[in-house]
Amino acid sequence: MNRRLTSTRPAPRRQPDVKLTERERKFVEAFMSTGNATKAAATARYSKKTASQIGYRLLRKVQIQRAIAERTTNDPAVAQRQERQAFWSSVMRGVGRFTTAALKDRLRASELLGRSHGDFIEKHDLTSGGQPMVFQVVTNVPQAKGHDAE
Repeated sequence: MNRRLTSTRPAPRRQPDVKLTERERKFVEAFMSTGNATKAAATARYSKKTASQIGYRLLRKVQIQRAIAERTTNDPAVAQRQERQAFWSSVMRGVGRFTTAALKDRLRASELLGRSHGDFIEKHDLTSGGQPMVFQVVTNVPQAKGHDAE
């Protein structure tokens, strides 16, 4: 018996580009400036009572995600990764106009640069030279006598 595996679901269709409503456009603009969906929803004149839920819902809409991605890519006001790293490096080293930067600012720039490179991620190797680890679980540990005993 030769059976073919076929899906009963139709292939997903790409949604046509849907234009944003005026309120959604205002939401995107406010979100780009604040980075906060709740504040952006309130700024776009959605209900202040439900701004948090509305902001969450709007950020899940594909057309809003596309608009944010497009603005991020095309907006010269949004710094790209290399620009941020060059800026943090200049501050950290005290180069150029940052020669008088305070030590705390230089340390902060160093920290941000390290985080962007993943320098502070702790990784623990749980292998034993390529062999599986064997753990022994001890369940009947005698209790210590002293002030904890009743």
